[in-house]
Amino acid sequence: SGAGYNANKRRYILFCGSLPFKATVAQISAHFDPAPAAVRLRTDKTTKRSKGFAFLEFADRAGLEAALAKHGSMLGGRKINVELTAGG
Repeated sequence: SGAGYNANKRRYILFCGSLPFKATVAQISAHFDPAPAAVRLRTDKTTKRSKGFAFLEFADRAGLEAALAKHGSMLGGRKINVELTAGG
């Protein structure tokens, strides 16, 4: 178990890929209803540019399942990929 990991708390995490490189955390959050509790948009350490994917964490299973239904939806002109992660 990793540092700060609480085995009792379920975490509802999704992978969201094929994001437009210009998509912001606010735009990604707004695309989902309910909005994720956290959006971790991955960026290149050197250029600070988006890598085109993010991890979304939801408060509960209902939010996670609603987000999974957005797989293949359009965000900023791109069809996004939404799937469960190994940690989700």
